[in-house]
Amino acid sequence: MLCRFHICHSAKIGYLIYFFIQINDIDFEYDSFVSLFTFDAPFNGIYDGNNYSIKNIVNNNNVEHYGIFRALGKDGVIKNLIADGCSYKGNYRVGILVGFNWGMITNCIVQNCIVSSGKADVGAVCGLSEGTIKECQTFNNAINGQYESAGSVCGWNTGVIRACTSNKDSI
Repeated sequence: MLCRFHICHSAKIGYLIYFFIQINDIDFEYDSFVSLFTFDAPFNGIYDGNNYSIKNIVNNNNVEHYGIFRALGKDGVIKNLIADGCSYKGNYRVGILVGFNWGMITNCIVQNCIVSSGKADVGAVCGLSEGTIKECQTFNNAINGQYESAGSVCGWNTGVIRACTSNKDSI
């Protein structure tokens, strides 16, 4: 789990809503990582990265809906998180932070990462979004889509993207 070694504090704040706050950088040292939650059971809590980073995750499993969070539900929020030096290769709907987004991703940074998709919907922050992405930054990432729909912030978006910036990304 992402909060291993007491990296995060968590507290239940209401019925089935959880709040996690990251209290340190997490370096996976190029180990693989099992993505959190699923498309059928998305994350519906609040994850506050507290401006700390998750570094050096590697995944080459060619799975669908891949990111640190495979899917973010409509009540889910990811904020203040930095992803650095990660490398993912998935099938489709692949993003460094989130594979499929129905919720809100705000004030996050994705930098120095490589993300690729064997099919479509690949982006640095999110693979496919029907939710909101705001005030996020991408920097120095390589985004590779095999067929279509690749983007610095999001590969395919039918939601809202607001006040995001990209710099030195290669698509």
